[in-house]
Amino acid sequence: MANSSEMFGSYTLKKGDNDKKKRWNGKKQAAAGEHVRELQTLLKKTGVYLSRIDGDFAGKTYDAVKRFQWNAQNIKSRIKNKALVTVSRTLTDKIDGIVGKNTKKELFIWKSKNYTSTGDLIRIKASEFDNIELSSIFKTITHPSIASDELVISSQLLDYLIQADTRAKELSITISLNQTFRVNGVKVSGAVVTPAKKSQHLIGHAIDCNIVDGAIHNNSNAFKKKQETKNAKKFIETMKENGMRWGGDFSKIDIPHFDKQVVSSTPKYNYKFFFNQRTISEKQCIKLKCW
Repeated sequence: MANSSEMFGSYTLKKGDNDKKKRWNGKKQAAAGEHVRELQTLLKKTGVYLSRIDGDFAGKTYDAVKRFQWNAQNIKSRIKNKALVTVSRTLTDKIDGIVGKNTKKELFIWKSKNYTSTGDLIRIKASEFDNIELSSIFKTITHPSIASDELVISSQLLDYLIQADTRAKELSITISLNQTFRVNGVKVSGAVVTPAKKSQHLIGHAIDCNIVDGAIHNNSNAFKKKQETKNAKKFIETMKENGMRWGGDFSKIDIPHFDKQVVSSTPKYNYKFFFNQRTISEKQCIKLKCW
């Protein structure tokens, strides 16, 4: 195949197309072909399609195309030969589940370069921070890329953690992390509230922590009794001003918890959940962030 325009019999593919019915681009065609199967095979190779290759462009294929379009536009990394590579984003299509000219071009690039999709997780050594540490109950994720002194978050949370570290240093307090990214299905021990089914932890957008002020641990008990220190209050206000949510403001109070919310009912949450969880389950490389 010389170029992307020749992919899938040169047809645009969309929901409702079906190889057995010889239906492509929403219309019955004369010649036989396996164009939807070709698409499904490629989507499976890129890691966005997990269902049967059956030649039927139905809901699961439609969802997979949208996952691919979202990933190509929003994630700067790909997996190539089991290694992580950084790329320039080239797709500008709408996330509409239609395999038109631009999505074909992007699929052609991925096929020719042997790319697989990944998420936006990063790992950070606790020693990178001045006033953030891993607590004694922090559990390292079992993964070949992750060392015992490392935490894992979405790259979109990094700036907020750096701001938290700066403010903690100004206040001479320590942020002791109990949990950051969480693997779906793993039992959470010591949780203050029952973990949400669509928790921000599951996409790497949340931290649970104690705020250590000298000999005082501002933990869930201290906050429940309203015995938190002035420095803890100042820290919380700064985090909120910087754009993070504080679990003490939730209708179902969750303290001490901070997150940068992605609304759980949105496609963005579902895409981040899919790719970040698969980063762990597929044992993909995770970038080590240093500064």
